Amino acid sequence: MISSFWGWFFLIIGTILTIVDFALGWLQFDLFGVPLPIGLLIAVYGGLVVIYYKRRRTSLELTAEDMALHGRKLEEAVPMILDLYDRKVTIPEIATIVEQQHSVPQEITGKYILSYLKALQERQADEELSEPGETPIEDETS
Repeated sequence: MISSFWGWFFLIIGTILTIVDFALGWLQFDLFGVPLPIGLLIAVYGGLVVIYYKRRRTSLELTAEDMALHGRKLEEAVPMILDLYDRKVTIPEIATIVEQQHSVPQEITGKYILSYLKALQERQADEELSEPGETPIEDETS
């Protein structure tokens, strides 16, 4: 599947080709008798790919509404989720088990696991940036 990078690539290349084509008049195709630059078609494709990935990325985030609806049940299921994840059970299987035992929808469980993994990666990246044995500087005026 094409990635967001390629979407931006096609959007930029398509825009450049459209500008060049308006100036030079080559690489055009007729659509219902109207000459259109092929770069426009490429740019539209790239824009659609970028929009698709942006919507997909935001749909995978755990929202406040999700937490308001399923927060209590999800809170009860967290130890089980972490235990299953540590045992290398796949995310769809974890979501199915949690749905059966705690009535948390699979989509919400998947979003929670992805949010947890993202936070874990950010924490590990922060730890790698700080050197071992280094302590944070505290304000001595308090």
